[in-house]
Amino acid sequence: MKYLFTLCLLWLAGAVSAQSQIPVYIRLINGVDTTESVNAVVTIKDAQGRQVFAENVYVQDTFFATENTRYILSTTALGLKPVQTDLSVKQVPVNLDVRLQSTSNELKSVVIVARKPFVRLEDDKEIVDAEPLAAASSSAYEVLEKTPGVVAIDGNVYLNSSTPAVIQINGRDIKLRGEELSALLKSLPANSIIRVEVLRTPSAKYDASSSGGILNIVLRKGVRLGRSGSVNVSSQQGVYNTSSAGVSLSQTEGENTSYIGYQYSLRNNYQRLNTLRSASSQVQIDQEAFTRYKSQNHNLRGGVDYALTPNVNLAYDGILSYTPGGNDADNINRILLSGNEVSRIASPSDNRNNTVYFSNVLSSKWKLDSAGSVWDNIAEYKLYADDGTQHYRNQIESPSGNYTLGQGTRNSISHIITLQTDYTGQLRHDWKVELGARFDMTLGRTRADFETDTNGNGFETNLFQSSHFNFQQRITAAYAQISKTIWGITIKPGLRVENTFMDGLQTYPQRSDFTIARTDLFPYLYLRRNLWKMFKTSLVANLTYRRSIERPGFDLLNPAPRYIDQFLYEVGNPSLLPQLTDKYELNVTLFDFPVFALGYRDNKNLFTNVSYQDAANGVAYRTYDNLGNQKEYFLRLVAGIPPTLGKYFFFASAEYTYRKYDGQYQGEPFKFERGSWVAFTYHQLKINKTCNLSAYGFWLFKGFERFYELQDFGAINASLTKTFLQGKLSVVASINDILRTNRQTFVLSQPGIYATGNRAEDTRRFGLTLRYNFGIKEKAKPSTSPFGDMDGAGQ
Repeated sequence: MKYLFTLCLLWLAGAVSAQSQIPVYIRLINGVDTTESVNAVVTIKDAQGRQVFAENVYVQDTFFATENTRYILSTTALGLKPVQTDLSVKQVPVNLDVRLQSTSNELKSVVIVARKPFVRLEDDKEIVDAEPLAAASSSAYEVLEKTPGVVAIDGNVYLNSSTPAVIQINGRDIKLRGEELSALLKSLPANSIIRVEVLRTPSAKYDASSSGGILNIVLRKGVRLGRSGSVNVSSQQGVYNTSSAGVSLSQTEGENTSYIGYQYSLRNNYQRLNTLRSASSQVQIDQEAFTRYKSQNHNLRGGVDYALTPNVNLAYDGILSYTPGGNDADNINRILLSGNEVSRIASPSDNRNNTVYFSNVLSSKWKLDSAGSVWDNIAEYKLYADDGTQHYRNQIESPSGNYTLGQGTRNSISHIITLQTDYTGQLRHDWKVELGARFDMTLGRTRADFETDTNGNGFETNLFQSSHFNFQQRITAAYAQISKTIWGITIKPGLRVENTFMDGLQTYPQRSDFTIARTDLFPYLYLRRNLWKMFKTSLVANLTYRRSIERPGFDLLNPAPRYIDQFLYEVGNPSLLPQLTDKYELNVTLFDFPVFALGYRDNKNLFTNVSYQDAANGVAYRTYDNLGNQKEYFLRLVAGIPPTLGKYFFFASAEYTYRKYDGQYQGEPFKFERGSWVAFTYHQLKINKTCNLSAYGFWLFKGFERFYELQDFGAINASLTKTFLQGKLSVVASINDILRTNRQTFVLSQPGIYATGNRAEDTRRFGLTLRYNFGIKEKAKPSTSPFGDMDGAGQ
């Protein structure tokens, strides 16, 4: 694959020498809101008045001009002032920004005829419009589940890689994984999301610990319509009912914006998990678990963006999430000897917990010059706290009737501080430089105190389940990357250096500590050039390379045992090494729409969850271990009809991944090869001006989660959206997992251990969502336009 990458570079460079024309890169900018997409008609005429270019441009396009020639560029768009630009092309590529302004300060009757594309590629970032997905979802977690290219398994989300993706909210890492991450995302209302940004190969600007890619959830803030707001009510009915209600308000006065929103959610769900695993050559453990989840969530978010001067903005964004809830579990464990049941144990449990997530972000943006140079600074503090209790009973129903009662408390708290500064400079001769530094510090503490009573003899301290430990992590990073378009090729190399210090200390019931200190370099390279014209628009090739790291957390390193049940416990591995990944990817876009990608990932020191047998007592235990290296080859194909071409559009993608693993397990060679497919599709039919029908789904063929082989599974979802009262009221009827196919069957086959099972949740749901958008007139600038529209345009 490295040779293929080199050949692609040589091919790109060689192809440039044949270009006899100079590329002009046209970018449309909304002068009111630079975050809003622009769709306009661009016409270019030469000095003799002959038309040489006329296209409907969405955000950006490329025009090839003749050397030493003058042109006149005209740009027109609905609701925006026409712009005429004199263009003089010499012997170097031209980057032309066309800034469009509103035709009037007063916003009266508006008819929106264009829709945002469902998926588009912006440099090395894929942007997915989340509004059609949010309409049929009850939480941010469900929106991610429906995002093209994303597979959610057991609380984590994957971009078809062996490593979970990093989740961000408004560009800030959440710093949570697994159950804690899924709990937070399920508390975040779906209609607060405006888009999802998918970074499969993040640049040097981003943390190196993103080998699985980054999913950035961008939340709504204020809109540019004076005072506005929305009220929503939603109900999703499966076996159990999940419902939510909320309100949001925003205000814009000049360049200053503020917003606040509150959402209440009631979650009801279940998980049914059946597992059969081998304890020895003749003994098997058959486990059946049914867990009912029920919780409430209060989510409050708000912020303000204040223009201190025309070039300096200060902003605050905050999220406060409080979730009281818990789960009740019924577990049946059957001990089989040569296939015959010799013992049965019932293990019901009751868990209650209160979770708090508090995020505060102070940021500043200083526009240094008219060329686009910017200095950004961020100071962030996050708090994650969980306080819970557990009661359980292990009842041996046969043959003895003995029982054990257990009860205890668990609480944990994490303080996360981030300081970050970024400089983006537009230099002479179209050079662009990006510099930055970041400091992250995490301070964590966990306490678990349990006691047990065997056959009514009284409660005693359970040292096996109890533990007290503290943890700290400090990551200091700096990066630099520079970009320029030379001979039609945009080149952006970068380098990131990170120093990692991790220190963990367990004080009870036994002392256990570790310290890790290391410094790593992470190179990055991005190349982009236009290929040839197709449908009057150039195909664009993008090449990326990035090295990244996956660091084990404290739970994976702590060597003290943690009780799961009487047949299983967990233990950390303090000698665990971080996983390093080198990724190469070539992708091609048309109309900023990704159509093809080919790539390769080389994972070294791959660590994963494995199961071993305790020689002392015969009980199985789970831990993490570096088992070897894994190579992944992937091919991604995308097709679709742009949403601007008519009443119907669709998006479809398929990705094939071939994995080849070479390692050792329990001292024996461990090798496997496996190929898998994942397919996504999205369809939308605009029945009339006020009604549209959407259908979307995914299917995973021969999937893989670390060493677990997954059987085929997926889901088909649909929603019908109808608007009333001139678009102010939206009614959405939806159904998720129509065919009840979102069920996971897995097999784990390793030397000395074998397990198989299946997992099912309450995924088939019928939903109804009501959303009312309103606007309040400004004192000096009356406006009767509602906040938003059924297609989500104009956000």
